[in-house]
Amino acid sequence: MHDERRLRDLEAEAFRTGRTLAEYGQALAQIREQQRTAFSTIDSLADAVGAPRRAVHRPALGRHRARSVRPRPQPGHRPRQPVLMPGRPLRQ
Repeated sequence: MHDERRLRDLEAEAFRTGRTLAEYGQALAQIREQQRTAFSTIDSLADAVGAPRRAVHRPALGRHRARSVRPRPQPGHRPRQPVLMPGRPLRQ
């Protein structure tokens, strides 16, 4: 009797977990679709204003985290010089 009740409880828990995972999967699919739509809109706006495509920051979709990418320096660009401040270490 006790084993049957425990088994039913475990089956119910597994069912709830599976249902929750399915709901999370559906929500994730909706978020990905919204991201695709948003980035498509951003690309269209960038094209409309004449911005080069590589200047538009696009985070990676899916399981990968977005990485900050520094743009290549433009010709004639001078790197920022470190600032000396009393009582603070030198920052680059």
